[in-house]
Amino acid sequence: MENNIDKTEPSIANTENLAEKFNKSIVKKNVHAKLPLGTKINGTEISPFYTKGFFDHGPDKDLGSGFVGASLGEILLRQKYYLPELANSHFLSIKEETDRENKILAIVSLQDAKVETRGYTPACVVFEMPNKEADEFIEEVKKDPDLLEKLYQKAFEGLESKNENPGLRRVRANGFYLIPEGKRRELALICENQYKISHPIEKFKEFFNNLDKCLYKNGPYGSGKPFTP
Repeated sequence: MENNIDKTEPSIANTENLAEKFNKSIVKKNVHAKLPLGTKINGTEISPFYTKGFFDHGPDKDLGSGFVGASLGEILLRQKYYLPELANSHFLSIKEETDRENKILAIVSLQDAKVETRGYTPACVVFEMPNKEADEFIEEVKKDPDLLEKLYQKAFEGLESKNENPGLRRVRANGFYLIPEGKRRELALICENQYKISHPIEKFKEFFNNLDKCLYKNGPYGSGKPFTP
């Protein structure tokens, strides 16, 4: 399942510059997760009324949870004992917008039990950018997987928990699965029909076995503890 798509070693400075470039291309962004009181996104503290459940924290709440993002997160949560490698991974899913000249990208993961004492919870951050820049970003992130983390940190500055401060606590992962538009639709169908098909766990394993996993070169990334079966 794991596969470095590109063996070249991009420079840290180049990764930083690309992340800054693509961050400026983002036209909308949203966080969909259960977050603790005191969490800040780009310097703004989330409302205390939205800390006890799964909410869209914005700043662009109309983006929602990123289409397949919520479904994938729920499956990872329910099946984590059967899919521990996937539970300890990050995911980048791409959706092409039919009525606009933009693409929506979602980063999906679990976060550890620090946020919810009853156990792990799913989390999703979503951003939208013009097709041209989105396509370029996808090609660049295949060559330099660390670019995804750099863009996340810039687009959602202060969101990730640091030094035990409140924030999102994504499971610590060594890489992410890239789910392009065509595969996203296939995964959405599996998620939708998981209770109607026999051996759904095998279907999920088969699906991700046929995807490349982009391995972080300077990771792992995520402030949360990995899931241990």
